[in-house]
Amino acid sequence: MVEPPPDLKRREPLLVWTNGYAELPVDRHSFKGEIPQLPGLRLVNDMRAEEIRKLYTYNMCHAVLAYHGARRGHTLAVDCLADAPVRAEADGALAEVSQALQSEYGFSAAEMLAWNQDVLRQTDNPTLGDTVARQGADPRRKLKRNDRLVGPALLARKHSLRAAYLIRAIAAAFHYRNADDPGAVHVQRRLAEVGPLAAVRDVCELGEAEEDLAVSIADMVHQLGKEMQHQA
Repeated sequence: MVEPPPDLKRREPLLVWTNGYAELPVDRHSFKGEIPQLPGLRLVNDMRAEEIRKLYTYNMCHAVLAYHGARRGHTLAVDCLADAPVRAEADGALAEVSQALQSEYGFSAAEMLAWNQDVLRQTDNPTLGDTVARQGADPRRKLKRNDRLVGPALLARKHSLRAAYLIRAIAAAFHYRNADDPGAVHVQRRLAEVGPLAAVRDVCELGEAEEDLAVSIADMVHQLGKEMQHQA
């Protein structure tokens, strides 16, 4: 995930840098015979739960930082994380989805706390050089119902949990502007053509059964739009 500095890469073309994540989750039920004892191999019982947790925490957190960070003029992910109001949005969204994941998959509170701390630690790495443009790229895809923002909000709703921070992040994604990003251009076009509620229903793939969530998101899209106009 990390590109070595150009001078080192010239001297050592085969040099590999990583972000230091030295753990690999593996489905324990997929082995035949004795399971090898290897450092960093983390055996899990439910790979689907692991996949959802990763998408709904790591990817969700990055999207929250990008869309709120873009509103405050940031270019790098680490700058978003260092900005207290943006960091608060990420912390809040992680806390909300943590509750939902505990309810859905049985993760413990202590386990989720440690996991979320690691999400933030891994993200706060200037060596990565990760950008808002990359983490926020293609909001059309990232706003789909089973992706990193609406998916966690729906999971929280399923368990009657609050999702205020997640809803704010979804609304911020609707205001993400990047003329070089076709997904962002599409979302902005839909918002202008049909208004917040119809755009939310369409882009987030929310049906009549989720109308309450669609209305909450649309109201926040409208509110953030007014805030942005006031700041301008």
